[in-house]
Amino acid sequence: MHRRVILIGHMDFPGVQFEQLYFAQRGIVTNIYRPSEGEKLPERIDNFDGVIIGGGGVNMDQILQHPWLGEEVKWVEKFLQTGKPVMGFCLGTQMLAQIYGGEVKRGETGYEYGFRPVQVVEKDDVFGEGLGEQPVFHLHEYVYTLPKTAVNLLKSDQYEQQAAKFSDNVYGTQFHPEVTIHRVRQFHRFYASACNYKGDSEDFLRDAVKFLPPAHRWLKGFFDRLFSFDEHSIYDS
Repeated sequence: MHRRVILIGHMDFPGVQFEQLYFAQRGIVTNIYRPSEGEKLPERIDNFDGVIIGGGGVNMDQILQHPWLGEEVKWVEKFLQTGKPVMGFCLGTQMLAQIYGGEVKRGETGYEYGFRPVQVVEKDDVFGEGLGEQPVFHLHEYVYTLPKTAVNLLKSDQYEQQAAKFSDNVYGTQFHPEVTIHRVRQFHRFYASACNYKGDSEDFLRDAVKFLPPAHRWLKGFFDRLFSFDEHSIYDS
């Protein structure tokens, strides 16, 4: 029987990202759901092996404006009870932080945008290495406080919380190691001005070409460990 993983997308993060390509190469079936577009998450969850919660252009303080977001939170809470792997990116990480007792709020220093380095706070065998001082792609205005039971794994110069282990098999990053170069180009076109980006666009795209592949290599290894995949797979990065 094929292993199955749920990918939850939101609004402006519905496209193909690295994780979808990764699971396809692994022979893992991915079921993509977009609650923001009215798609209901499955009632039966016992035949899924994990969940990836993507980013999106909404925030955790907008549940009243977006009832689907509250329903998604309830569904994720239910899935977490299975003990199976869950990974969040940006909004997905903020959702996990709130579920585990943290606070999600607008960051005091505004948007964090572009390729900026992160530093290791705490090492973790599953999370692995490869991101210390490594520039990664940031696109967020909201941040989270660390729940009491969580472990802070990475920080940046602008914000203290950049990656966390919330529980066994439950992780999240505030930044976006999952984006492809194509998606970064799209985001830069739409978000650079709103995020008050002052740099040169050609330099930004050169950074994308340079820094996304190492982030993808780290994410590949992390998924291998999180989902206990055999390291001798057909995937070749």
